[in-house]
Amino acid sequence: MRLLLIVPRYGSIHRGVEVFAREFSRCLDKDRFQVTILSGFHGLREEGVEAIEVPLLAREKLPSWAWSLLRRMPGRMQLGPAGLEALSLMLSSRAFLRRRTFDVILPFGGTWSYRFAHRYRRGARIVNVGHAGPVATDLKFSDVFVALTPADGALARKMRPGMSIWVIPNGVDVGQFRPSPSNGGEASRTILCVGAFTPDKRHDLLFNAALRLDASIRIMCVGQGPLKSTLMQHPLYRQGRVDFVEKTHEEMPALYQAADAFTLASPGEAFGIVFLEALACGLPVVAHDAPRQRYVVGDTGFFCDVHDSDAYARALESALAAPPNPERRHHAERFGWQEVASHYETLFLKCCQD
Repeated sequence: MRLLLIVPRYGSIHRGVEVFAREFSRCLDKDRFQVTILSGFHGLREEGVEAIEVPLLAREKLPSWAWSLLRRMPGRMQLGPAGLEALSLMLSSRAFLRRRTFDVILPFGGTWSYRFAHRYRRGARIVNVGHAGPVATDLKFSDVFVALTPADGALARKMRPGMSIWVIPNGVDVGQFRPSPSNGGEASRTILCVGAFTPDKRHDLLFNAALRLDASIRIMCVGQGPLKSTLMQHPLYRQGRVDFVEKTHEEMPALYQAADAFTLASPGEAFGIVFLEALACGLPVVAHDAPRQRYVVGDTGFFCDVHDSDAYARALESALAAPPNPERRHHAERFGWQEVASHYETLFLKCCQD
């Protein structure tokens, strides 16, 4: 069976979608599935995975005046940073899409990738994996919706009654992410946060809460994004209590192992693979109290309304004081990649039988 994954920034940045595509393509049975990844240039090679690289207009290449012009465009044009990258990729890919045929197409580039996939599908089934939750415009161009949580499955059924909907969570590599082999030593009192510096991740809510914690507690933020300079103006950073770092996916386990607790405010997070990575490493996790986060983090988590700085601070303090708990890793192991990939294989076979 021939699968096409459309992932504009595959191999060039390491957000949730790009990590998902890499792990997903690694775990599929290569004797049954031929995987092709369409993306911008990256040079990353995976055994048994075909890489098709075409030009795209990366957001970091655009001058500030171009962004000012794009902000004046109507919202329906979908020309934000991700939308522009996807549109430029799809325009560069038209000859390839006309030449090749696939059984299943998985677009991961927002609305423009869905529109082009639908235009050039030639009988392929379009599977919508809801990394951003169900999006009405994308559902219109999809045959199947994969909800990452039961809450998103229920929402998608309301948005598009009668559509084929599967609930398959994201996966975590529990072999790569595991507790530190050494558990002794003085606690570092470090809270780790992993997420792009973008408005939806709400690092500001974490910083506001951390101002209420003991001054010895540090916040380590891993990621990239346009709001970094704004966050550097926050009083917490000015007090010297925040470290900003950039790491590859392969370097992340060591950071989880060195931290004392993990959090990501992100009230609207559709899944949050970073929660599972932290749990797999044995860390106590603090998350917003909402159905998606409850499903992903499980019973060992510490939940609060992250908009309430005092409540958020109390949850962080509780997490820092929590003793080791093997149930954290046990919960993460339920989301292991082999089981997740098996569910996708069943879905793809069902798609081609219908």
